[in-house]
Amino acid sequence: LFGLGLKAKAVFFAGEKWAQLQETVHAHLAVALPYAPGAAAILQARGVPTVQAGLPMGIVGTSRFLRTVAAAAGAQDRAEAWLADELARCKPLYELARRRLAGRRFAVFADAPRAAGLTALLLEVGMVPAAVGALHFSPGNALTIQQILRDHHDQPDLPAVRWLADPAPGDALRLVGQDCDVVLGSTIERDELAATGLPFVEFGFPSETRHFLFHAPYVGIVGALRVLEQVLMALERQPKRGRQP
Repeated sequence: LFGLGLKAKAVFFAGEKWAQLQETVHAHLAVALPYAPGAAAILQARGVPTVQAGLPMGIVGTSRFLRTVAAAAGAQDRAEAWLADELARCKPLYELARRRLAGRRFAVFADAPRAAGLTALLLEVGMVPAAVGALHFSPGNALTIQQILRDHHDQPDLPAVRWLADPAPGDALRLVGQDCDVVLGSTIERDELAATGLPFVEFGFPSETRHFLFHAPYVGIVGALRVLEQVLMALERQPKRGRQP
């Protein structure tokens, strides 16, 4: 958003002080993410112009997010210029990731908006979804994920994918088969799948064994590259199926 000349002075659930969050009522524009489906109506009733946007994950999702916000803020030209520069810089790195990851099969465990974002991101580099578990039932289920993939990431419905909604302990082990090359999920799924030896990228909440000293985003173009880097590192010692070691 800063790249579009916009300043987000108050971001909820970002650990900000209440005095900072009170600035919301003075905003020229509020952006409601999928976790606050009722926020748009509440803010608009209080006179705050509000736009509903998906999570900025992957190239398509980030582009859609920025264009949605830019259209509401009258910053379309700046959005297109920023996206052009960012994509020109990052697409060679995406292509490098695609060469290494295309054809690999993955499983994802996350709340519905982030599960859709992760799935879309990995699809962008040619990976193949084998299983998707929608955690924390309140943000949505498999139907929600499919709708987000269609509406926000321009992805068709996922065929031949094993789905699981709000899994109970032990369900992850039953959902993930030997056809998976890598799994992305929380500490809970990591512990459940530890005996399988599958490469694992810890993502979401809780995250008890992966910590970072510097900013480690998963949203935006840079965040997408970081997630892909984590997947590449997890797969580093795993030969691609069908190839000789």
